Amino acid sequence: MNTLRVAVLLGALGIAGTARAEEPPGTTDHELLLHGWRSPSIGVEYRRGFLGIHAGAYPTVISRDARGDTETTWFAKAGLTGYFLPLRLTSERASTLFVSVAYLRGLNRDWDDALFLETGFRWAVWKGLDLRLGAGLLLAPGHSPRVNPTPGVSWSFPLPG
Repeated sequence: MNTLRVAVLLGALGIAGTARAEEPPGTTDHELLLHGWRSPSIGVEYRRGFLGIHAGAYPTVISRDARGDTETTWFAKAGLTGYFLPLRLTSERASTLFVSVAYLRGLNRDWDDALFLETGFRWAVWKGLDLRLGAGLLLAPGHSPRVNPTPGVSWSFPLPG
């Protein structure tokens, strides 16, 4: 699975080269985010400036059982997110577009290594509350590519310095 790891590294370098637009005045560029649902994972993210690193669990429905009921597949997920084009909407904090690349390790349902590419919008709703809406592409050897909606909710904690 060395090819997948190389692809993740190249994607991360690509994100590092994204626009380095400055955030609007008064917006923190150093924060810890606790994610409660899917985008980017159920987990934690550390962001400084335009780049964040995240880790957590990622659930998705990508199969059905013999009766036709959906089955949730769980992954451990770690990756990088680039945030760009900050703008003010309903909060003193900036909302942004984002792109993300992540390595996934299947925890059940015959999934092993996978790559996840995601893009979307992070809306800074109020104080620390963020809502996300995006779409992701799940790529794994032996499985057909899957496009997943990636809604998310998180709380952001500004960090000093």
